[in-house]
Amino acid sequence: MHTISLSVIAFALTAFTFTTKADVMKKPEVLLIGKNHALVTILSYNVKGLPKVAGVTHDRFKDIGAELKKMREQNRQPAIVLLQEAFASKTKDIEKVADYKNVAWGPRAIDRNEKNNLVFKPLNAGLRVLSDYPITRTSKVAYNAMMCSSWDCFANKGAQAVQVEIPNIPFPLTVANTHTQAMEGRDKVRIDQFKVFQRFLTKFVPDVEPIFAIGDFNSWPSRTCYQHWCKETKMFNVSDACLKGDVACNVALRENKGLDFNPDQHFYRNGRVKGYDVSIRPVYAEHLFVEPINGRLLSDHWGYNVTYEIKWEQAHALASRTE
Repeated sequence: MHTISLSVIAFALTAFTFTTKADVMKKPEVLLIGKNHALVTILSYNVKGLPKVAGVTHDRFKDIGAELKKMREQNRQPAIVLLQEAFASKTKDIEKVADYKNVAWGPRAIDRNEKNNLVFKPLNAGLRVLSDYPITRTSKVAYNAMMCSSWDCFANKGAQAVQVEIPNIPFPLTVANTHTQAMEGRDKVRIDQFKVFQRFLTKFVPDVEPIFAIGDFNSWPSRTCYQHWCKETKMFNVSDACLKGDVACNVALRENKGLDFNPDQHFYRNGRVKGYDVSIRPVYAEHLFVEPINGRLLSDHWGYNVTYEIKWEQAHALASRTE
């Protein structure tokens, strides 16, 4: 018989759903490609995959995989999944059970920072990208050895970037995944990590290309580090669009503090790639795994699942109409 701790009960009771005025929109299919446009769903999920010595249970990961498999059977699984805190080897049960064939790992326990120096930590970065479609290019970077605080220094935190080739989309989707410093009062560390993350992205693709930058940023609008990231990158944020009512959102709020207290973020930017002008627009956002499964919550985070409409047009065709 499963038991539920008081903290878990409290967590569940303080969560409630928040639906924007745009909820009249029909929830889109997981992947739909038409002429010059596509709908693609990307899930970000901190799965709390700590080592067993931290007192966490590992059979949860099969449950996460099983939930994603149910979504697959209903043809609504995310095309791309970004995991954070996937430290333990048993977290591989997620992609095995959910049947994601393409996998890319973030920094290992021993890996290189942006200056190509080795960084040694007890744990890897906990980052992984799962995809239904071929991952054709990857890169990763560890944050500097001393760019951390407290318990976070046990993990080789950093970032990863991948390019995913989806049939009938004439350019790869560039998706980045990160997990930055946790805890209150660590904004300086996060800003330093964001600077590395930004330089890493610029090295991976030119700043004019479209990109998704997603993960556990441990940041929200009231934090200085969040403001720094938005100012420097000028990326759009899905949570902002939800709060404005511009996107159909069915999301959960933690501790009644609002969507602007969400540590998990979906950032994105438009751009030009391979001769196409590309625009990205979130059309539906939801939190997954909010309710207990088999008598327990599957993580201390919820999955943040966003469906994007991606449109493209040949750059010369667009230019000729605007002359």
